[in-house]
Amino acid sequence: VGDVRITARPLRLLLEGHHESGSLRLHGSVDWGLPHAAEQRGADGEPPLRTEKGRQRFLDLAAERVVGGGAIGIRLTGAAVDRRQEERTGEAYRLDRRWGRVVLTGRREIGRVTARALLGFASQRDDFSSGSVPSGAYEMDALLFGLEGAMPVARSLELRLGYLGSVQGAERETDGAEALPDLEESPFLDKAHARALYTFRPGMSIELLLSQALRGGSFGGGSVKALLTF
Repeated sequence: VGDVRITARPLRLLLEGHHESGSLRLHGSVDWGLPHAAEQRGADGEPPLRTEKGRQRFLDLAAERVVGGGAIGIRLTGAAVDRRQEERTGEAYRLDRRWGRVVLTGRREIGRVTARALLGFASQRDDFSSGSVPSGAYEMDALLFGLEGAMPVARSLELRLGYLGSVQGAERETDGAEALPDLEESPFLDKAHARALYTFRPGMSIELLLSQALRGGSFGGGSVKALLTF
């Protein structure tokens, strides 16, 4: 098997910024990848065994404004991936993916309780082909919503109870491939969660999370994580 040679080195342009002015906070980041390419060499004088080309890009923008006893915000996220691979045998693999999300958030202090809410929309579009699946497309749209309330229950300990749900619609179409059949679904998913946050000092805390799916009654998951801010 021949060795791999990079014919166009991967190069990423990174940009990130943060700005605060009065009650307004802005944050943005861009990860812009330029096209890269590689090939796996064959024997001397022969064409490459395979070639690969691709690029990826990512964008994230957020804004938040403090209003009275709370805040409102918006976050926009987008990503794109393009990949191509060709074999000497003539087989070709291709994936073009576009993904985006917009999320509105709100926070309000109500006595000892801090209420948080979110409403969002996510969308994904895929266009693909491979040796086993000549060509196809996948589309997904989802509406996201959630509500969480946080209240201190002891010194340095905060309890958070919340609910998250999504209404999704997904559709996949292929050119008559049995290995990857057409698909159409529109499930409704939701779960409740409880989080306990213990703060040792500013910027250092530990969080315990437990969640339960409401439809079907299955265990939603759990985690323990440490949060450190420098």
